[in-house]
Amino acid sequence: MKKIFLLIILGVSITSCGNFGKRNSPTKADHIKAFVEKIGYINLPYSHDLDIDEEEYKYQIDVKTTDSLFFDTYENLIIGVLPNTSDFYAILYFAIGDDLYPALKTFDKNGEEIDKQIICYGNCAGCDYECDFCSEVTTITSDLKIKITSCIQITRCDADENKIPETTICKIYTTTGQIKPDGTIYLKKEEVNCEGF
Repeated sequence: MKKIFLLIILGVSITSCGNFGKRNSPTKADHIKAFVEKIGYINLPYSHDLDIDEEEYKYQIDVKTTDSLFFDTYENLIIGVLPNTSDFYAILYFAIGDDLYPALKTFDKNGEEIDKQIICYGNCAGCDYECDFCSEVTTITSDLKIKITSCIQITRCDADENKIPETTICKIYTTTGQIKPDGTIYLKKEEVNCEGF
């Protein structure tokens, strides 16, 4: 009888320890919270001129850690977490391409991705000798509104790289948007000619 009683006690103890260990394992929600605390918040408004500003960031992703739950090697330079969100996290980072492009990724409080958007055009990175002028600015306001403006002027060149008269084209690209209360990122793009620029 004592042996049976001891086996029952031992079985209950082992089961309890197993459940206790599982209960105390960090969840994805714990990891995203720790990740956000590690990175820290940035001040808004945020503005980045792709042509002029330095690519300043607070944190570089280590894909050998739990950072890889949220970002990969092509999204590895974290600028910071946006304030003024209650039901989700909005993380601003540089996506890697021909240049470093500002981008946003949003997560719910459980660490699940809601949305992801590059918030620039990247026109200036591919500008060659035909490019007369290129400017691109991304802004995020304190009420989480987004504005992206890109202006590019190009004059066609001949085989000797001489500008061809009357071939100048100028375009202004604008995007306005908002990070919505549910964490989705809404962007609306427009393109206009800038004659006489």
